Amino acid sequence: MTIRRCGPIVLGLLALANAAMGQPGGPTEYVSLEAIPSHTTVAAGEIFTVALVVDVEPGWVLYSPDPVVSSDYEPGPALLEVSAEGFEVVETLWPVDSLHSADVAGLRLDSYGYEEHAVIYVRMRADTSAASETKGTSATISLTLDAQICEQLCIPFKQSASTTVTMGDWRVPNGAWTEELAAGETAAVTVEQLRERHGGGAAATSVGADAPDYPVWIGLLLALLVGLILNIMPCVLPVIPIRILTIVQSAGDSRRRFVTLGLAFAAGVLLFFVGLAGVNVVLRVVFNEVFAWGAHFGWAPFRITMGLVMVALAANLFGAFHIVVPKQIVGLDSGMTARSGSHGGAMGMGVMLAVLATPCSFALLVGVLSWAQAQSLAVGTVAIVVIGMGMAAPHALLTAFPKLVDRLPKPGRWMELFKQGMGFAILGVAVWLFGTLIAEDSSDAVWVLGYAVVLATALWIWGTWLRYDAPLRQKLIVRGLAVALAAAAGWAMLRPAGEPTITFEHFDSARISAARADGRTVLVKFTASWCLSCKVVDYTVFSKTSTADALADNDVLVMKGDVTNRNSLAYAYLHNTLAGNVPLTVVYPPSGDPIRLIGEFSTDDLIEALQRSSGAD
Repeated sequence: MTIRRCGPIVLGLLALANAAMGQPGGPTEYVSLEAIPSHTTVAAGEIFTVALVVDVEPGWVLYSPDPVVSSDYEPGPALLEVSAEGFEVVETLWPVDSLHSADVAGLRLDSYGYEEHAVIYVRMRADTSAASETKGTSATISLTLDAQICEQLCIPFKQSASTTVTMGDWRVPNGAWTEELAAGETAAVTVEQLRERHGGGAAATSVGADAPDYPVWIGLLLALLVGLILNIMPCVLPVIPIRILTIVQSAGDSRRRFVTLGLAFAAGVLLFFVGLAGVNVVLRVVFNEVFAWGAHFGWAPFRITMGLVMVALAANLFGAFHIVVPKQIVGLDSGMTARSGSHGGAMGMGVMLAVLATPCSFALLVGVLSWAQAQSLAVGTVAIVVIGMGMAAPHALLTAFPKLVDRLPKPGRWMELFKQGMGFAILGVAVWLFGTLIAEDSSDAVWVLGYAVVLATALWIWGTWLRYDAPLRQKLIVRGLAVALAAAAGWAMLRPAGEPTITFEHFDSARISAARADGRTVLVKFTASWCLSCKVVDYTVFSKTSTADALADNDVLVMKGDVTNRNSLAYAYLHNTLAGNVPLTVVYPPSGDPIRLIGEFSTDDLIEALQRSSGAD
């Protein structure tokens, strides 16, 4: 008989041998439990939460409710029993687990569990049938954890903790319910959601961009195509003209330099995606997490830094300063000057082009990244690199046509005006980046700052585009254009905002559970201030009266999960519970699996999801 076949027998004997340390099926000294209610006084029919705080001795692992079959041993799942007369359990939520590997008695155990600390949440509701009789009385709630812990040995245990609440006319918050407990409840998930994360359960139904099942070659081909399309995303357009200027400035240099600068730019684009691929490997291997596209934009210091870089770049285009690089560093030929830029600068501009594509490309990348994350680590990582190859390809191919520089106009006044114009465009990008730091109810300030850039652009056109001896007709056309630009932008950007078509409540996971328990459908729109694809969904779907009518007709509770701040409860719920990314809209039926609308979708898609939700009752 092999060791593998003997595995369950050996581990079973070891568990029995641990009777002196903690009786199998009884309490153990390696685990301590504490039950903490969210409210000390509760009202009949109101939902409240009891948290079971589990502390495990360092070095031991508590198996989760979905530990998954190990290669050598099948550990029992953790179970939670609730004893509370007069109360109904609405939902039990578990913390997100992680994969642990251990050698026990010469056998390898690969299972999901928790180390040192875990909090299990039980959402409950007091019975309304005997509300008057129970008012003013205390009720005991007992939570019993039936689970298994392992270190070098495995110990099954069954341990309880109790707490009391008082019945009253309204809920009274518990001062012991800390912000850490509240945040943990938001990030906690059901057993079904844990199985989905482990790949063993039915995923939530999706409408729109789902995780498709492509053959590998088709998936990689689509990744290449998506990379090509990223070059025309609105966010990257201010950088493309700078690339053109680099080509124009190369006209007086050698063809060899034209080629090497172009390849350096393409290498910068690819370098960004290689870095993302490396992050994907670390997240998958070390932290057992899924790579989230655009996660860097969720970090406020990153957006601040990028905004300041944009301001510095605009100042450079305005001629406020110049960076002079020694010829010995940038020159490939002995007679070369540094005027046409360095290879390091070209590579940096390529990286910036790729970074700026991030907030515009969520909807475009959803299908490819969903497919990539469903593949093996190697294929998923290669897919991210292939996206970068697709984005870098046009810039690399451009180097195959060095004679192109002979057809471009010679540097002159037009190029200086072009540079200054791009400076104003990049200032607009900086305003948008800084605007993502401002709360949505103060967004008027962002529009005013944006208009200030447009007004400065109009004044620049008025005063710079014309020579003093320009014909009258030319003056009228150019200055008329400047006035029209200022007036049209002012009308579009400075108008008072109207009443919203749909009023969203702030995200509250407890409200979702309560509404579903009451038979209502819940819609949660996850969005972020820096997500331009989210703005498209807002304009094309949630600003429409047909959408508002459909939500009202179905009595839908509508919430907005703003994940701009990485420390928000909505951010934790989106990434830990849903393992998703913005833009994402989730429809929760009163019962059954949630329906996801991933990326950009139409009003018809939303109405279809609402109809399916009603049918799920």
